[in-house]
Amino acid sequence: MLASNIRRRSLRFENLQQALEDAEIIFRAPGGYFVTGRWSAGQILDHLAFWVERPVDGFPFQLPWLMRWFGPLMKRTMLEQPMRPGFQWRGQIALLATPQLEIEAETGLAHFRRAIERFEAGPLLPRSPAFGPMSRKDWTKLQCRHAELHLSFLHPQSSP
Repeated sequence: MLASNIRRRSLRFENLQQALEDAEIIFRAPGGYFVTGRWSAGQILDHLAFWVERPVDGFPFQLPWLMRWFGPLMKRTMLEQPMRPGFQWRGQIALLATPQLEIEAETGLAHFRRAIERFEAGPLLPRSPAFGPMSRKDWTKLQCRHAELHLSFLHPQSSP
């Protein structure tokens, strides 16, 4: 099934605390939660944490030249519009950014929480390897769009 045909929630975050609160609410849902898509809840949250850490710790890879060239042209769209599901990294980036192992949901949530704390407390890189110059507001918007995409695959179970 194509990622675009999978059931998802409609989300919009203004800051990363809202994304964290959404994840915590899902985990506290009275009937539990379920996931649509290919990744587990732990993998989703660990993936989000990995990317939240990038503007703090740096990028341990170089993006393909095509992405570096088109990135600045797509920056506004990426910061303002919802991200579409289905994008897949290749090569070294895929090994770093795509979940390779199962991760417990609580472990992923704790990693996401710590990453957000560090993101909010520390200085951020002034440039994105894909989008060029980035302010704190830009980084926050990008992280929120990314969290909206992935957290949209987590759903609270309906109560009986």
